[in-house]
Amino acid sequence: DLDVLETNLSVEQTALQAQKQQQERTAATVTGQMFLESQELLRLFGIPYIEAPMEAEAQCAVLDLTDQTSGTITDDSDIWLFGGRHVYKNFFNQSKYVEYYQYVDFQNQLGLDRNKLINLAYLLGSDYTEGIPNVGYVTAMEILNEFPGRGLEPLLKLMEWWAEAQKNKKIRPNPYDTKVKKKLRHIEIAAGFPNLSVAEAYLHPVVDESKASFAWGRPNVEQIREFCQSHFGWTKLKIDEVLFPVLKQLDIQQTQLRIDSFFRLAQHEKQAIKSQRVRRAVTCMRRKEKEEDDSEVREATAVLEKESKQKKGQAFNKGRAGCQKRGSKRKKCLPSQQQSVRCSGFVGEVLLSEASSESSAGDLENEASRKHRKGENAKMLETNMASHNTSLEVASAQSEARSSSSSAEEEMQMVTARPVFEGKKARGKTLRRRWKK
Repeated sequence: DLDVLETNLSVEQTALQAQKQQQERTAATVTGQMFLESQELLRLFGIPYIEAPMEAEAQCAVLDLTDQTSGTITDDSDIWLFGGRHVYKNFFNQSKYVEYYQYVDFQNQLGLDRNKLINLAYLLGSDYTEGIPNVGYVTAMEILNEFPGRGLEPLLKLMEWWAEAQKNKKIRPNPYDTKVKKKLRHIEIAAGFPNLSVAEAYLHPVVDESKASFAWGRPNVEQIREFCQSHFGWTKLKIDEVLFPVLKQLDIQQTQLRIDSFFRLAQHEKQAIKSQRVRRAVTCMRRKEKEEDDSEVREATAVLEKESKQKKGQAFNKGRAGCQKRGSKRKKCLPSQQQSVRCSGFVGEVLLSEASSESSAGDLENEASRKHRKGENAKMLETNMASHNTSLEVASAQSEARSSSSSAEEEMQMVTARPVFEGKKARGKTLRRRWKK
């Protein structure tokens, strides 16, 4: 009798313990005992885990951003505010399908980046802020469109406008206010909105930034059975029914799989925004962002062009100063007197001056040869004019020869006169007559 009574009491105790543990699991708050039991069960299955110093969603978001995980299994929308990129929802809800979301879809379809999502959390409420009463997601999108800007600038503009509107509430409202602003006059915003520490907590959370690789292990079947018997009150038969299919599947798959390998991933097409107000707000918000980006590009281009012109001007001034220095050095080496040649028989006179333009530094031999050729040309011209006794009124300036290294132009003074070659034509006729004779 005592043995039977002891057995019955043991069974009843196991049932009560299992019932108690089930109630604790379904409780609203998670106890420290549940944390320890979860960590123990993960260790028995060989699944690695880390303890987040603060928010679990923040730690999971960092692991997702650093490509250490395939995503985050959660139903908490704060995961996006911490920077999550891939989220699996309804994973443990047997009555619903698992839903997969990507951060890039928010950007492409709704024009929402991480900062705008944080602004929505300010307006709608989250774990860190209560939000604004009577503001839903449609009105929140309209607010972001009505007060554009980067970071918390839209919320600061909203607060500034709302405070001014409350001062002038009894006065006639501004006739140029949009429908959104007319509606926002009646909302109530708490003092100190927006709290900057909320955005700081989302953008710079306290996390474990270690990038060490995870070490996976094999399940320990015997210890798993003991754990299930002591904590769940399961029999050995039930444990084997649940555990063996998992172990069999694990033996088949030798490589580490992605999380989406365990369920069918349906390809969802881009869906249209149902709300007309949200669609209008998204369209206007994107247009404003594009105009702002184009304006920034134009300003940056103008600044670059201005800097380029300044650099070119500085380079030109430096080159000009260098040329002046070289010219001054050359003038010190050359004689300062100018040679002139007067030709008889001219009404005017020809002044053949030395070159005053710049040449390459140190080219004195070329300068001397130019002077020599200039004198010979002047003597030849004087001899030809004297032999024909023509009353020419021409003063032609001969261009000086340029050396291969010289880049300057020679100065030349010209006086109009009668053609020089009239005498040569007459001489040609005389020669032809003599030849005929």
